[in-house]
Amino acid sequence: MAAIGVFCASSRRLEPRWLELATATGHELARRGHRLVSGGGCVGMMGAVADGARAAGGHTLGVIPQALVDLEVADRAADELIVTADMASRKTVMIERSDAFLTLPGGLGTLDELFEVWTTATLDLHRKPLVLLDADGFYSGLLRWLTALPAAGFAWPAALELVTVVDTVPAAVDAIEVRLAADAVAVPIDAVAPARSVAGAAGAAGAASPGVAPAPGAARVAAYLDRFNAAVRTGDFWPLVAALTPDAVVRIGGGPGGSVGPLVGRAEVDRAYAARPPTDTMRATAVESTGEVDMVRFAWSRGGTGTMTLRWRAGEVAELTVTLD
Repeated sequence: MAAIGVFCASSRRLEPRWLELATATGHELARRGHRLVSGGGCVGMMGAVADGARAAGGHTLGVIPQALVDLEVADRAADELIVTADMASRKTVMIERSDAFLTLPGGLGTLDELFEVWTTATLDLHRKPLVLLDADGFYSGLLRWLTALPAAGFAWPAALELVTVVDTVPAAVDAIEVRLAADAVAVPIDAVAPARSVAGAAGAAGAASPGVAPAPGAARVAAYLDRFNAAVRTGDFWPLVAALTPDAVVRIGGGPGGSVGPLVGRAEVDRAYAARPPTDTMRATAVESTGEVDMVRFAWSRGGTGTMTLRWRAGEVAELTVTLD
């Protein structure tokens, strides 16, 4: 199963309920067969999550800087304990050794770790699942602030879709497993009701969905959607345009914006993206493939659905038709 990096508080001054939450998290991860990657401390929630995992028979990897070892707060019971030179290298190792990240309630150090993996995800430096456990509304103030950033121009709306927000431990592990299994081919996006994105943290239904076995052609569809969503997050659409053949034909129809195209060739498509860049990411809800043609039903991150047909030639998209519902 997966190695799950857990970010959380190491304070010794916490209420028992937070330690209990951390213990339950470690137990649930181990019960489902996952490995724990922690900050390597034996105190606070960090120690509790490791103890909970081991109590349920799970494997624990701790990553801790030498300075904290010297303070005698290292998790000596860890199955594997990696001692790093400093805090920065600790984060690097935790990121490298984790397949997904779960953030529990915490303070400045926890937020530093969350924003590190979130920022690098927006830059498409990794595609590992990010889940935030907002237990008892702990992060409600932060989430309100974050949701205001796109309107002020400080973040792309799609960046907020990268983090799934849940409020229970089982829902957190569900969300991680969904993202790890989905491979960009999903069933209806409201199938896991407790999950929501940061953009929907004020109460909208989430976008988590259980994965299904990839359909024929799903791998190339997944790769194309990865490029599209990365372009939306970064504002750079050229890597997406480069996936087209030089003479590709693109048509977009339906929806409130009316029809676009046919656009012929990469340069014309690139100009169209520059003039009207999409602001929503998309995910596939169904894929049907026949030879070099993929029919894709998709859902936008902020609502709305459509159908996309991709006709491939030598690994590039020769014809793209999008019909919005």
